[in-house]
Amino acid sequence: MRRGRQREAGQALILVAVAFLVLLAIVGLTTDVGQLFIYYGHLRQAVDAASLAASGQFREMRNLQDLTAAAAEAIELNGIATDMYTVTVQTCEAECNYSNGIFWPDQECRGVSSGGGTSNDPQLCTTPRRKLARVTTYLDVPTIFLHLVGIQTLRVSASSVAEAASVDVVLVIDISDSMTFDAPVFRPGVDDPTLCQRLINGELPIPNPGDPHFFCLRDPSVCNYLDPNGADGIPGECHPFEEVKRAALTFVGRILDKPQNLEEDRLAIVTFANGWVTNTPGGAHYRQNWYDLGTFVRTNGWTKDRAEAEDIIRGLKASDLRNPNNPDQPGYCFDPPNLPYPDGTLLIERGPCLFYVPESMSSEPITGYVAPEESFYTGFFDCNSCWETGDWSYQATTNIGGGLRLAGNMFALDPREDALWVVVLLTDGMANATDRQEDDNINDYNTYPVGFCPQPSLKEEDLPLCQDQDVSTRHRSGPDYDADDYARDMADFVGCLALGDAEPGLIIGPDIEDHPCLDSGKCNPCRQLDGSAYRGQGAVIFAIGLGEEVINNKNEVQGRPYGADLLRYIARVGYAGDPRLKNDPCKDLYDNLNEYKQWCGNYYFSPTGSQLTRIFEDIASRIFTRLVH
Repeated sequence: MRRGRQREAGQALILVAVAFLVLLAIVGLTTDVGQLFIYYGHLRQAVDAASLAASGQFREMRNLQDLTAAAAEAIELNGIATDMYTVTVQTCEAECNYSNGIFWPDQECRGVSSGGGTSNDPQLCTTPRRKLARVTTYLDVPTIFLHLVGIQTLRVSASSVAEAASVDVVLVIDISDSMTFDAPVFRPGVDDPTLCQRLINGELPIPNPGDPHFFCLRDPSVCNYLDPNGADGIPGECHPFEEVKRAALTFVGRILDKPQNLEEDRLAIVTFANGWVTNTPGGAHYRQNWYDLGTFVRTNGWTKDRAEAEDIIRGLKASDLRNPNNPDQPGYCFDPPNLPYPDGTLLIERGPCLFYVPESMSSEPITGYVAPEESFYTGFFDCNSCWETGDWSYQATTNIGGGLRLAGNMFALDPREDALWVVVLLTDGMANATDRQEDDNINDYNTYPVGFCPQPSLKEEDLPLCQDQDVSTRHRSGPDYDADDYARDMADFVGCLALGDAEPGLIIGPDIEDHPCLDSGKCNPCRQLDGSAYRGQGAVIFAIGLGEEVINNKNEVQGRPYGADLLRYIARVGYAGDPRLKNDPCKDLYDNLNEYKQWCGNYYFSPTGSQLTRIFEDIASRIFTRLVH
């Protein structure tokens, strides 16, 4: 009996020992599995950050090694030690070295087995192309219990795909005549206009500041046609317009950075000057398709062709008013009257006549006809019929609203909902022109003013042209609706969100700053006159002001600058689709003119053309990336 009890006790001890070992194994495995899940959670966060970092380098045209280095850095910043992981970055075009511009001869990027991805990978190689980067990370997790049985680590992996946003960019460029105003005005009795003809004939070198013929560069009919082959890379010698084109070329190179059939991004170019020269039939005096006078889309829709876009930009000219019957003769006006002033009948029949006139720079304005042959190379537009009628709306050349309207319309042309929509607007002045109204007739002064211009006078006390003297006013319609109002409406069209209200039926006026539904994000902050939501295109807008004319505040009742205040509004709407001042990134920078010169949000100011390249680089770098998987 005693032996039997001893055997039973020994068996029980064995069972207890086995049970303890099993329990220990369960506890150990639970510990290892728990640790595995903890590490995996960290790995998921790290690989998401790594894919964003890699896609950010993709946006900057880096090669696969740069993408991998960025991904590794992001992983380590998330607390994973260098010796614990391996990382692989894959793209559809892994063998394309963007930093050196090296592509396969057939312009197709082929994947490689060493982690470069392959052209057969449906997740990365999409149609149309997208900027996708996949990061796969393997992490060796140290064990606790399994270490006792010789298993030192367990390997887990995680993968994430991030996208550097494909972008549709509309570049909107002011080509008004003031883009030549780095050169000084003509001084009657001091400057010799015959020097300009010698300059055109090649008898004089292209002038520098201080040269006696430097003033000639203020006339676009002169400076547009100097250096036609672009010895310095840019045809023409109009300044600051040459600096504008040079900076725009840099920007185009950042957006369209690949061969056309590999490019994921798209670009359109819009230029604006006056609003009555269009590609829409409307009578001989509308000057159809005079691209360097009016407001046009210069590309044939969207383009992915960098060379095409660069050729367009190099070929741009500052607004140049020339005789269509004799285009080789610079300085002539449109349809110059053959009879001396004041034969008003002939003037009305032939349309307004604009030209450069020395006498108009004198202290006493000219009120009579000046022959075109007496009006060369002075850098100032005059208008015989404008003096006759007192209406100068025909002469205004800064149609900011028209440029924005064409930019917004581009996003309805073959739209890509997954792309980032961007508009970059550059102007050197205030809005003083709009698109023409339906009843405008250039041949009939009874339909004037041209466009929305309730104030068409150039009298000193009435300026500015085509807008009122209080930038804080906002007219939505009616007789006071002006060029500034039109530009703000077009900014809403481009930048306001394309969303309705989550709480339909609410009536919220367009000038309401504070409302619970607006502040909660449940209601669209852009409102119509009837209090309903206003749906725009939802594009991001960057607004660039160039030169001191942007800061012009002549006769403004509060001393605020017309152009800069408008650009601040455009940038505000384009920042987050919200026109309310309370959410303006620039809201603390409205107190004086110097504060209007500070960059903030999507607003930039450049005192001269030399800073524009830096501004365009900054805008390009702010095109963001987003996580998609």
